[in-house]
Amino acid sequence: MHNKEEGEHLKYFKKIQKEVEKFDDVLIFGPTDAKNELKELLKENQMNSHIRIEIKTSDKMTENQIQAYVRNHFSENQRLGLK
Repeated sequence: MHNKEEGEHLKYFKKIQKEVEKFDDVLIFGPTDAKNELKELLKENQMNSHIRIEIKTSDKMTENQIQAYVRNHFSENQRLGLK
């Protein structure tokens, strides 16, 4: 059962990877360690070497909180000249 669950995680991460490849700057956040696993998978793929990936730990949020969090993150990075 554990192997099946890991396989499903990997399958899900691969779907995310296809979407992430379209961007240059990515923020991965959440309360669990899954974000670190995803970052490692993305870094393993040489096609993703141009992507700037940031990891942030955050608590569970509502949809509105998520949107505000992402908006604030990227506007702060833009203000600092990071992208």
